[in-house]
Amino acid sequence: MQALDNYLSSVARTDQIYQFSRSKSYQISPERYRHFKQQAHDVRRTTMGARSIGAKLLELDVPRSGLAVEIGCGTGRLSGSLVLNGHFESYLITDSSGELVKEAKRRIEELESGSEVRFGVMREQDVAGFPDASVGSFFMAAVLHHILDWKQALRTMKKKLQPGGIIFFTEPCLEFGLTLAPLLMTFKKTLEDRGVQLEQRVLKSLRAFAGALKQRGDPFNLEQKKFEDKHFFRLSDMYHFAQVEGMEAHLFPNSSFHALLSQGEHPRGRIKFEKVVRQKLGTAAQLPPAFVDQFMEAMQEPLGFLAHLAELGRGPVAHFSCILQRPRR
Repeated sequence: MQALDNYLSSVARTDQIYQFSRSKSYQISPERYRHFKQQAHDVRRTTMGARSIGAKLLELDVPRSGLAVEIGCGTGRLSGSLVLNGHFESYLITDSSGELVKEAKRRIEELESGSEVRFGVMREQDVAGFPDASVGSFFMAAVLHHILDWKQALRTMKKKLQPGGIIFFTEPCLEFGLTLAPLLMTFKKTLEDRGVQLEQRVLKSLRAFAGALKQRGDPFNLEQKKFEDKHFFRLSDMYHFAQVEGMEAHLFPNSSFHALLSQGEHPRGRIKFEKVVRQKLGTAAQLPPAFVDQFMEAMQEPLGFLAHLAELGRGPVAHFSCILQRPRR
């Protein structure tokens, strides 16, 4: 599309990277960075993601024409699968951090996909500068909960989409946190009743976890703008948004981009419950491994029940993928 080409040609570039915005420093622990980088370089995960995304794009008859834009690429966990799939004519991989864009660029270049791929330093606000109906699709992996006015951000993306285009994103779900929080608080109370003195860093992490659920699960909380992670979503949030905006919503509970599951027999995807609990408590809540081990052992019975439900595809939703599609007319 000529309007899009003209717009992109007007954006300054440094080392072949579009500079839509000034680069922003991204605060992330070394452990999480290594974890995300390892996922980005996982060949099996990347290949599974390419097949998974490709099958869903074909099923929804998403147009191949136009530009596929990824917002918040990070280390390239989604980028590799997206580009390797090759569904779209061209790709624009972006992040607000210039260093992360460079990291994703190195990863994409290693794949030698043959697709036309461009890179840019960009924030979600910069989407407003794109010509209307010029973008084929938008993709985000765990980005939307960082955006204070997420509904307006999605509305802007919708305006920039070509007919039939999609907004694809994955997000953590409030439901899982609400399931874990009472168990954590019960375990904490049990230890205190036994006279066990908890480390200050454990108490701090527990308070932060409980506070995050209270603050970021409340859509009317005015303090959200202070936090890097501003929201925990419910599945109903996305269905309601799609209904109001006249978009078609496809939700995949407990499924990330590299393993989209059909809704079919099970309304919720199966997850390895214990693994997800350990990941959430260790990576997200930043609780020490020894404390997590104690918790898993002490709460074996209720966690076992939840794990059984998870095996049946009926367990709590830890995360979800969502595809919002713009009508073709």
